[in-house]
Amino acid sequence: MLALNAPHTPEAERRIASALTAHTAVEGLAALYARLDAPTALRDCGMPEDGIAEAVEPILAAVSSSAPALTRDSLTALLRAAWTGESPR
Repeated sequence: MLALNAPHTPEAERRIASALTAHTAVEGLAALYARLDAPTALRDCGMPEDGIAEAVEPILAAVSSSAPALTRDSLTALLRAAWTGESPR
């Protein structure tokens, strides 16, 4: 979600990047995960693959008004990438 929201919230993105002493918030978070040897895929945290479809509607309901660019398709793609551990783009 950070990669998706960062371009729309430049001040917050800058503050997160600064707090993580990184060029971007996404880079800083990735570096933090690496330092902590933290899981980077939802599947590694125990989420089953069918959890992607189950998560879409509750997430959309919770954030729809604050994230107008978030669609069912974009959220599904985002969750699939997070489930596999794909790096944010």
